[in-house]
Order: sequence, then structure tokens, then C-alpha cells
Amino acid sequence: MSFILNYYCSLTIKFRLSLLCFCYSLCIIAVAFMFQSSSMLLKYGSITLSIILGVIFVWINIWSVLTPIEKAIGSLETIAGGDLRATIAITSNNELSKMLCAIKNLQESMCGIIAGIQNTAVHLASSSEQLSATSSMIANSVEQIASQTGTVATAGEEMAATSADIAQNCVMVADGGKEPTIRPLWGHLW
Repeated sequence: MSFILNYYCSLTIKFRLSLLCFCYSLCIIAVAFMFQSSSMLLKYGSITLSIILGVIFVWINIWSVLTPIEKAIGSLETIAGGDLRATIAITSNNELSKMLCAIKNLQESMCGIIAGIQNTAVHLASSSEQLSATSSMIANSVEQIASQTGTVATAGEEMAATSADIAQNCVMVADGGKEPTIRPLWGHLW
């Protein structure tokens, strides 16, 4: 019995509904033939049997459609809850199984995307550390440059003062032999 039920569930929904209509049409035809009988037991028995078979066919169809839909809803709720490790079992090859297969593909794709994001986050953290180290080195270099700039500025001022003294002495020498204000340490030149 379970083999027949599994086979029936593996059929497409369109085919199952067509089969349901066909079987129920056969039941109606059988009831019509039984109604031509003179026996009341056959008349009412065939009507009762048709109703019971109709309920069974409808229940099987509803069950065979709702079970995969409930499975799909459960899988989507699990994924929406953040658990991407849940397994999605696909047991047949009908429309609902194709929907479950699409959900499984979505789950695998999301796992791949999240793995890529995690990998990027690791690279970003590493790059951030390198950038911080480089920024520290640049800040230290700027401090050294500022210090050296001060030294160069002081040396420049000293050179300017010395140049001014030399220019003044040159002017004095050119004016006629006046004695320079700076005397050499080793004695007089004149």
C-alpha cells in the first residue's frame, strides 16, 4: 500500500487531479448503473460507496499536497530563523518537489554568500590592521619631519644672520678701508 501511495505522491499535481476526476466520474457512472437496479440496498450502497471513495480520493489529494507545502514552510521558517544547516529532503519529482529543490538551492546559495562575506570580513580586518600600522608610521614620520623642519629653519636663520654680517663687512670694506667689526682670531690683517 505504501508503494502505491509513494508512487501516487510522486505524480504531478495536475495528473493527480485528473486521476481524481476520472475515478470520481467512474464512481458516478457506477452509481447511475446501480440506480437502475430495483434493489434499494444496491442503490443506497452505491451512493454510500461513491461518497466514501470521493472522501478518500479528496483526503489523499489534500494530504499529498499539504505535506510538501508544510515541509517547504518549515524549511523556509528554519532558514528565516538563521539556521542554514537544516537539510531539505526531496523525495519525489513533482511541482512541490521542484519548489523544495529551489528552496534547497536558495539555502546553498545563501551559505555561499555568507561564507564569502565572512572571508571578506577577515580580509577587511587584516587590511584595517595594516592601515592602522601604516597610519602610525606616517604619523611618526610627520613628527620627525616637523622636528627636522624646525632644525632646518633654525639653521636657515643662522645662515641668514651670518650672510647679513658678511654683507655688512663687505660693504664696509668697499667703503674705504674701514676696519671690519669682526676681527680675526689670529691677529690683524692690516
